[in-house]
Amino acid sequence: MNSDPMKVGIILGSNSDIPPQLDLSEVILETDFGPVPLWESRGAGPNTLAIILRHGAGHALLPHLVNHRANIRALQQWGVECIVSFSVVGVLDPKLPLATPLIFEDVFFPSNQLPDGSTCTLFTQPNDPNRGHLLVSQACSPRLRQHLIQLLPDPLAYGIYGHVFGPRFSTQIELVYLTQLGISAISQTSGPEFVLAGEAGLPYALVGFGVDYASPDPSTRSSVGELNANLKQWAQTLPLILTRLYEYAWPQALEFDQGYFYRIAADLPSRQSSP
Repeated sequence: MNSDPMKVGIILGSNSDIPPQLDLSEVILETDFGPVPLWESRGAGPNTLAIILRHGAGHALLPHLVNHRANIRALQQWGVECIVSFSVVGVLDPKLPLATPLIFEDVFFPSNQLPDGSTCTLFTQPNDPNRGHLLVSQACSPRLRQHLIQLLPDPLAYGIYGHVFGPRFSTQIELVYLTQLGISAISQTSGPEFVLAGEAGLPYALVGFGVDYASPDPSTRSSVGELNANLKQWAQTLPLILTRLYEYAWPQALEFDQGYFYRIAADLPSRQSSP
């Protein structure tokens, strides 16, 4: 049994704000990739939370302006033991319900590029002492996902996340392609996070919340009214989820279990998933 509080990193996406019922204070963390505003819990709860608004306050940042490297580095510097990321998503699979937490089991992100076209990695300089190769077995931490299944409000759904680049939305033929690949839901911001979290050695999980059906068939897509209603529902659901993450009794400390990290520097140990 893990008797120590867990330091949980949270990344929030569109239509998300800092719930006033949580006792949080804002700090600015300086990283090698730029400054990051971060909200940290101050109460005496079982866990401590560090929350980053992916799009900034007031949704100041469109998807192509999100500084993913800085966000992950800030959480790493703050000392989080895991990262739980949230994204409102367009649902491709008509069998999946909307307005329901969607725990992603895998991530489709084949380009491995950041919005500016650069390679998605924390290792941007030669001879970085921490440099190495991430060998991914699963994009999202199996153990962390199991804990989320226990603490998230029912009902839950499961699927495969697909990253699409924004800020434009996908064309009809692109949606057909993604559907044929077996992608369950899409958004424009979460793909790089599992890569960077993996390079930082942090267990990572991604939770979606379907707000519309992004069907290849325009006649079956959700109306604007349905979209707005589901966004409102997400704003009401989020504080409950964050409160549960704040209060959840983690039975054991988490370890990186998404694969294997091979360090180039021979004098540094490699991170490896537990058996």
